[in-house]
Amino acid sequence: METSLESGTTQEKNDRFLQILKQAGLRLTPQRRAICAWLAETERHPTAYELYEDLALTHPEISRATVYNTLNTLQELGAIVELSFG
Repeated sequence: METSLESGTTQEKNDRFLQILKQAGLRLTPQRRAICAWLAETERHPTAYELYEDLALTHPEISRATVYNTLNTLQELGAIVELSFG
């Protein structure tokens, strides 16, 4: 995934992700907050599974479905762009 919110500090990027979800009428659950924070902090283009593996270490309550659903939602809302390699 590539963020389309490239500029700004990590906190500004995180805030924009959260604002996009909130404006879409979604609850800002701890899991969604963790996903947004992780995306805002990273400089690389992770797979959804890599994101899940990283977050599961510190957020054992997070599920793969939550990660995939949140990423799909962020993509549909234009906050991130899916990259296809290969």
